[in-house]
Amino acid sequence: MEFPDSNAFEAVEGRILVCAVQQALQNFAPQDAQVGAWYLLEGLNEQAIAARLGVSQPAVSKRLKRILARLRRELGVENAEKSP
Repeated sequence: MEFPDSNAFEAVEGRILVCAVQQALQNFAPQDAQVGAWYLLEGLNEQAIAARLGVSQPAVSKRLKRILARLRRELGVENAEKSP
């Protein structure tokens, strides 16, 4: 598909990625899905998430690393970042 405006293609591509993340998060435990959505889709930082959950920022960091690793695997981008 060609778009006369390259920004239009980027917007469509971004929306497709958001939909893929939302769909993948549906397979996660509810609290992990919520943490992933807050971080990736709403843009909350680790401290804000920690405050919402009543836990420490390092606990959120550890959980996010696990969530993001699983998302990469499920979306098939685990090895894409390592390629030149």
